[in-house]
Amino acid sequence: MPSAALADTIAIPARGTVVPACRIFNSGNFPTLNIGTPGAGSAQATVHCNTPFVVRVQSTRGQLQNLSPAQQGTTPVLPYNLAVQLPLDSGSSVSATCSSASLRSGQSSCALSPAGAGLSTGASPAWNRNMAMTITWGASATPLMTSGRYVDRLVVTLGAQP
Repeated sequence: MPSAALADTIAIPARGTVVPACRIFNSGNFPTLNIGTPGAGSAQATVHCNTPFVVRVQSTRGQLQNLSPAQQGTTPVLPYNLAVQLPLDSGSSVSATCSSASLRSGQSSCALSPAGAGLSTGASPAWNRNMAMTITWGASATPLMTSGRYVDRLVVTLGAQP
């Protein structure tokens, strides 16, 4: 009778990792705003983060600023507040409101400030969530604002938490 062949086996583990990642997509710009009277305007961004993260916002000018020279007796700038609200995968949400001046480079006085700790999502990621951003402004410091186009640029940064 022939002898049975000996069999040998090995186990080969299969492993993989998914690196923490965040992406953000603009899904709605601020409309052209009538800033001659107090008001508000909203924009949205879609957030895809597979890990807990922080949100920071940097303002280029720290206020809405007229691109034309100011006329005597008029105001060429308008400070504003930025409110951010973001729903999370956990079912909760995070939010913060900051003055435009606190969003300038190097500032850390507000949760969204570029040099601060950032608005933390705690232990929750946010996948395919719409982040609402609303700017509000009050009356100008002087009764008459300089006519023309006012601008600022907000840069939103998402960073995975360590």
